[in-house]
Amino acid sequence: MKKTTKNAWLGMLVFAFGIAVTGCNTDTDPGPLTDPALNGRWVDDLGQYHREYVFDNGNWEYRSLANPGRMTGGVFTTSGDAMTLTRTWFSGAALIAWTFIITWDFSGYVTPTGRYSRADLRNIMMEAGTPEAEVDTFLAGIFRTWEGTFSITDNTLDISFISGTFTRS
Repeated sequence: MKKTTKNAWLGMLVFAFGIAVTGCNTDTDPGPLTDPALNGRWVDDLGQYHREYVFDNGNWEYRSLANPGRMTGGVFTTSGDAMTLTRTWFSGAALIAWTFIITWDFSGYVTPTGRYSRADLRNIMMEAGTPEAEVDTFLAGIFRTWEGTFSITDNTLDISFISGTFTRS
């Protein structure tokens, strides 16, 4: 009888472990939800700031069409008309060209065709001798999250936290 009880407990333990492992399967997790209507290329011509946003199933890129190679991007989610957009990388060309905006000269540290994450830029700045508090403040300012609303009407996209109206291209 003791052997049967022991086997029963062992069986329940194996069963519980199996459920726990199966319940943690992330292969079928759809990930963040995004509105598929956003997928594609959206262009806005604001004179010298001719630009586009490309949305692709939870990833986004900003591209300066007036200055090819100046790009930044990240991830986004939507829920109804709410949108959250988070920047996770910059192109080297953007970091070099936008020195007047971002106040740190990356020209000797990055290549124009490279892509740089927050961790990459933190390492570059720390190795260059920038004080850690200054690095953290700087990075918090450029790697941001925006929240607001969006609307699509016909082939026109409006995003509350980005100026301009974008047309599907």
